[in-house]
Amino acid sequence: MGPHGVGLEQRMFIVPGLYAVRHLDYFEGVREGSLAADGADKVRVHIPKSDMHQEVDRVYSLKPRVYFDRRKTGLGC
Repeated sequence: MGPHGVGLEQRMFIVPGLYAVRHLDYFEGVREGSLAADGADKVRVHIPKSDMHQEVDRVYSLKPRVYFDRRKTGLGC
């Protein structure tokens, strides 16, 4: 949770202090909400309605591994 909104990301542990991160979503102007497990590989995000945004109730599927596309990261082959 940041000063301007809420970011949702999935992290995969690599070694102590190093994680691979997959960004799932970002909600601008949000100051509160809840996150709950929705099965073995899913999470549910609920953000109540406010004067800045509509109510959000979404389910996100998590991947067992986080992969990066080398074309998007600039890493060589």
